[in-house]
Amino acid sequence: MRVGICDDDSKWYQCAKEIIEGYGKKTDTKIEILYFPQGESLETYEGDPMEAIFMDVDLGEESGIALAGKINKKWKSCQIIYLTNYLSYATETYHTAHTFFVLKEQFQDRIGEVFGKILHTIEQKSENLVFSAIGGKEVVLAPEDILYFERKGRETGIHTCWGVYAVWDKLQTLMERLPILD
Repeated sequence: MRVGICDDDSKWYQCAKEIIEGYGKKTDTKIEILYFPQGESLETYEGDPMEAIFMDVDLGEESGIALAGKINKKWKSCQIIYLTNYLSYATETYHTAHTFFVLKEQFQDRIGEVFGKILHTIEQKSENLVFSAIGGKEVVLAPEDILYFERKGRETGIHTCWGVYAVWDKLQTLMERLPILD
């Protein structure tokens, strides 16, 4: 599982990272954690898909809520978990699709609930496609994250909102049913 933490406070990031890693060890769940110290680094991220983003509501001059709205549009299957010091933001978060709202002081106590909800949501949206990418990497993609396929010689590029994945041209049957750019 790949998750991100978007928070401008590096000390809180370390704390949240330790809590998430502790949960992973306790439940024998492999969790890769990415750090985004400001909204811009998250917006320009082009790596592999993340299942969840732990989003600070107050990112200095930026609003984590506004950033979450952009994430909702860009990566439809990525879940937002708001982390904040201020309960007063709770009603503002309902303008975006999100999985959980947690006060930072309660994060340690609620980590099981949070991941329970993340995993339940993933299970409900379990219609994913698995591809063996060139280089031996396995890529799991939600259908809504795939923008289009592009064939070049013996390779097919799977263009997604997360980036482009190259696979050997074994997708003939699937590609015959989907729009392709040549």
